[in-house]
Amino acid sequence: MSKIAEKKFSRNPDIIDSEIDDEIVMMDVERGNYFGLNVVGSSIWQSLEELQTVESLVDIIIEEYDVSREKCKKDITPFIEQMLKSKLLVEADS
Repeated sequence: MSKIAEKKFSRNPDIIDSEIDDEIVMMDVERGNYFGLNVVGSSIWQSLEELQTVESLVDIIIEEYDVSREKCKKDITPFIEQMLKSKLLVEADS
């Protein structure tokens, strides 16, 4: 099981984002980095306005898209790990 499985995450409040069509573009002003998210990534980003776990994000995405729980979790976990690495998300204090 991934180390992030039971942790809670939310958006980094320092990230500026904007919706263009159904996709989100973001900028980390401090580091000068730009990021773009596809439709599914944008759904995850919007859900992260509030604290979420990987499991709660999986629940949200399988409600919205035709994907199995297993595939969804397999895809979301590395996505969240990458967003943490890029400092787009912050981990909630336990």
